[in-house]
Amino acid sequence: MRSIRWIIFAMLVARVSISAAMPPSTLKRAYLDRLRRVHVIDASNRASLIDGFPAINLVMAPDRHSVAWSVGYKDKEGEALSDEVRIYRQGRVHRLPCGPASSDFAFRDGGRRLVLRCAGLHFAGLQELYDTDTLQVVASFQEAEILLEQRPDWNIDAD
Repeated sequence: MRSIRWIIFAMLVARVSISAAMPPSTLKRAYLDRLRRVHVIDASNRASLIDGFPAINLVMAPDRHSVAWSVGYKDKEGEALSDEVRIYRQGRVHRLPCGPASSDFAFRDGGRRLVLRCAGLHFAGLQELYDTDTLQVVASFQEAEILLEQRPDWNIDAD
């Protein structure tokens, strides 16, 4: 009985080690259906619905390992507003909250980084640079404190 437990334990450890060492999966395509839900098609042509909330903006990373989109609502005038950005990577959807009313994002460094701008509708905001593997903030700045010409090269206005 004891040896069976050790075998099961060893199999679980091996599975975790293998999955941690696997490279991110490559995506062929990402699209929105008529209800604006997010779907992806992976390298093996398997289609998956990954988010049932209406998306506003859908972008695939240049390295084809990640897909990001805004989730939000429409105001009284019908303008699309977003208070959250979601990123799909390695089979999981991650949420990056952004308030109060507007968010903008772009991939940088071939898809290894995601820059996220959170701001009010008519005000300067905060820009944060995320590592897409860890989803940790690696740099940030307040737009009101830095002139456009002095902002880092990863800022969202660099395009």
